Amino acid sequence: MKKSLVLLAVLALTAVVVVVPASAQSATLKANIPFEFYAGSRLMPAGDYTLDGSWSSSVVLLRGADSNAAGYVSARASQTAPGVLRDEAKLIFNHVGGQYFLRQIVDGNRSTIRDVPMSSTERELERSLTATSARETVVIMARL
Repeated sequence: MKKSLVLLAVLALTAVVVVVPASAQSATLKANIPFEFYAGSRLMPAGDYTLDGSWSSSVVLLRGADSNAAGYVSARASQTAPGVLRDEAKLIFNHVGGQYFLRQIVDGNRSTIRDVPMSSTERELERSLTATSARETVVIMARL
């Protein structure tokens, strides 16, 4: 019995030690995205979104405020963004063949860039386009 209580106390303390640093690194961004877009392989409707994720994790949750749209996207922290102002958060999209693809998430709090891998849909569009076809980068400012 005494051994079980000691084990329970150690597990509880370990959980607190592990959870506190992870929550200290979490970030929540909000953005209004005026077009439908792909987040990974999932097509998301236009609207207001909240992005939640721990910057030590490789997954970000996107939740639509105006719809039931929600999904996880793989987004790996790649680098610190030099010259990014504190509180300057933004979402960067590739616009290819009439479709929008979420490619990067910039957290202004930590000046960190999260890269979203290119989806198979985006890769196929890239291959099918000619050299003169329109490709552009679209930046949507976000709020912390």
